[in-house]
Amino acid sequence: MISIKRYSLEDKATWDSFVKEAKNASFIHNRDFMEYHAERFTGHSLIIFNKSKICAVFPANQDADNVVSHRGLGYGGLILQKSVKLQTVLKIFYHLLKYYHDNNVREITYRAIPSFFTTHASCEEEYAFFLLKAEICRRDTSFTIDLENKLPYQTRRIRSIRKANSHGVFIKLEDSVSSFWEKILIPNLQERYRILPVHSAAEMSLLKSRFPDNIKQYNAYYNDEIVAGTTVYIINKTAHCQYISTCDKGRQVGAIDFLFDYLINKEFSGFRYFSFGISNEKDGKELNRGLTDWKEGFGARAWSVNFYNVQTRNYKYLEEFQ
Repeated sequence: MISIKRYSLEDKATWDSFVKEAKNASFIHNRDFMEYHAERFTGHSLIIFNKSKICAVFPANQDADNVVSHRGLGYGGLILQKSVKLQTVLKIFYHLLKYYHDNNVREITYRAIPSFFTTHASCEEEYAFFLLKAEICRRDTSFTIDLENKLPYQTRRIRSIRKANSHGVFIKLEDSVSSFWEKILIPNLQERYRILPVHSAAEMSLLKSRFPDNIKQYNAYYNDEIVAGTTVYIINKTAHCQYISTCDKGRQVGAIDFLFDYLINKEFSGFRYFSFGISNEKDGKELNRGLTDWKEGFGARAWSVNFYNVQTRNYKYLEEFQ
């Protein structure tokens, strides 16, 4: 029998304990990550029980009659117990949608978890959404390398790496993100896109202090001056680049290519996947072609990251599984 409880602060230890063992969760679903900016959102996360034992959690926030899983995260989705099976997941979705429908939520915007982040196969939601007549409202392209089946580098990347090596570029794993934020990331984003990073340096520093084994900062230096960097999230078997940036000098001496060659072939060579992140803009409708070409130059290829809109009233389409 499926039952649902709305998350509250008293459930923090229970939530985090479940997330640690779930088959498709990562450290970003830990409450200490989710709640560093809790004041920006109205939380409406759920804990789902099957015969009084937790079988899933659903990180979510609410905005009027819409629930998003989760606007403060790169992806949310239904976090599942390792042993859960398809028919149980269909029951969970029935009760989850019915719960929100009964609480005057009209629609759920669901940010699916990319498959290369999960420890076990976790595609049950795709069949559920087919039955629920969910609509894909956005699709991003995330460029990722399967490190067990690597493709060769583009010739331009090889030349750039050799140039950086000849210029004496070197890489450092840093304790602080500050120099990267202040000297590279913010100036580059301001100049090229007139935007700021989603996280401030203070916010990322806080998260890094909370999750030191999962958030790493790598910088590239030329003549002892920082010229490129990337902030890496370690998510299960995947190294995911959350922020990537360089400066004119870094581009001139090939520092960014040298940095990524080091990460792919040395630092994270024992991982299964290396993720460069998405190359989309304007809610997925535009592709940054230059960025795409650069990522594909390392042998990365496109994986779909799907966003769904699900009408809560459609829970009735899963009644036969109850």
